[in-house]
Amino acid sequence: MNHIEENKSVVCRFMDAFSAGDLKTIFSLWHEDLDYWICGHWPMAGHRNKEESIDMVSGVGAALKEIKSSIVSMTAEEDRVVVELVASGHWMGKDYYNTVSTTFVIKNGKILKMRVRTAEQYSTTVAAG
Repeated sequence: MNHIEENKSVVCRFMDAFSAGDLKTIFSLWHEDLDYWICGHWPMAGHRNKEESIDMVSGVGAALKEIKSSIVSMTAEEDRVVVELVASGHWMGKDYYNTVSTTFVIKNGKILKMRVRTAEQYSTTVAAG
């Protein structure tokens, strides 16, 4: 497997774990120097390091099991993998459907950076409960 295919494999494992709510695998795929950035002006937006990201994702762990993510497209070059996905499901009595674009930077088989761009109005609904 070449370098680009290895990076895509890391992202696929992450996306599978995210969709399954498998927090242990999610956290194991994050690099110690993780920079996780979510765009926007809502409670989950901003930059987080690995420890802060673990706290954030642990707090929404129940939602991960109810909202499934399906990869629409994946493009990889050098150390970057860009994923376009659809997240949908039912959580806390509400239907949820959102499109998300995430750029991953991979270093030594781990996710060093995540840049998440999402339709903020839908994400806010789920984050607020």
